[in-house]
Amino acid sequence: MKLLKHFSMFGKANTYIVGPDNGGDAILIDPAIMDIHMLELIENNNFYVKHILITHAHKHHFAALKTIKKIYNAEIYSYYSHIGDFESNSLVDGEVLILSDLEVKVLHVPGHSSDSLIYQIGNYLFVGDVITAGLLGKTDSKFEEEILIDSIETKLLTLDDHSLVFPGHGPPSILISEKKMFNLYAPLK
Repeated sequence: MKLLKHFSMFGKANTYIVGPDNGGDAILIDPAIMDIHMLELIENNNFYVKHILITHAHKHHFAALKTIKKIYNAEIYSYYSHIGDFESNSLVDGEVLILSDLEVKVLHVPGHSSDSLIYQIGNYLFVGDVITAGLLGKTDSKFEEEILIDSIETKLLTLDDHSLVFPGHGPPSILISEKKMFNLYAPLK
């Protein structure tokens, strides 16, 4: 399995591409912008975008859908049945998908937004804005922060310590480091 990352100045957001080592059908996660660099990443690795996973419905995590859908006949997956102007396969907590010959486990982790999903592919965790390396995701209220902390504690922190964490913004991390960070926030409950 090959993992590629694309950074967009729009929202300072990360987009990830996951696919077979030798090319083929690939998964695109949180497409912020479709520029020449993104297209080259996809095409130079002999990928065809077959599936698009959206971690949550904030514009800078799906703004490139219109352009991508003109190039690739890709299925969209998210918490909602529609993202922007596009139909989406609505996902639920605990669902397991087989996309591009990869097993994708879906975790619903609300708090940053009510629709926040984490996608687990092997030992990779695509967390959107649930966490950013060393920080909790942003929330609009103390109530939402408590929901987020509870969601992280029950869904994310139960996973393997050595899982690699790929956030929607900022650098990647490893789950054991995020567990240590979480211990600083847990007393807030």
